[in-house]
Amino acid sequence: MAVVRATLELHEPLRKALHTCCTDCMPECCGVDAYRPDPVVMAPWFRANPGLEWQVFDQLADAVHFARSCVGEVESRDYDFNVIWDNGAQCAGYLGLWRRIAVEAYEHAFSRSFPAVEADWLTSSVLALARGIDADRAFDRLPILADALDDAGCSHPDLIDHLRGPGPHARGCWVVDLILGKA
Repeated sequence: MAVVRATLELHEPLRKALHTCCTDCMPECCGVDAYRPDPVVMAPWFRANPGLEWQVFDQLADAVHFARSCVGEVESRDYDFNVIWDNGAQCAGYLGLWRRIAVEAYEHAFSRSFPAVEADWLTSSVLALARGIDADRAFDRLPILADALDDAGCSHPDLIDHLRGPGPHARGCWVVDLILGKA
């Protein structure tokens, strides 16, 4: 029986953000062990690259969505981050750890809490738009979602600015995931 293996590709700026946590290790290291998930180590990268943090969160969310869709093994060959996970759920769990580390790094870098979605903002319009954007990968509707959130009373600049910003956006947009409870 042939092994089904999907390849997880990490793109910039996510690759560089993760690479900040690379430690010195043996030349024969398998890869993933060379990374120490540490928000204090990652925080300076966020401070040095303002605005890219939202792309990192989008890319991490997209990678988690990809991993969850995989039935068999998942591998990554990017940088030294080469590893083979037994299944998509295992890979998604590992990426979820990195998302938590990135959230802590964001909070450390900017001395403020990661944006949260308030229950009052979750109107039927906001939820329907978020579900449609997620299902259809319709990122052109993100500004409409920003308007709906604004109408619902959200004035959080990180949320609104990201949705109205040029992107690039990916499936797993961190704001859409927050709204849908996937983050």
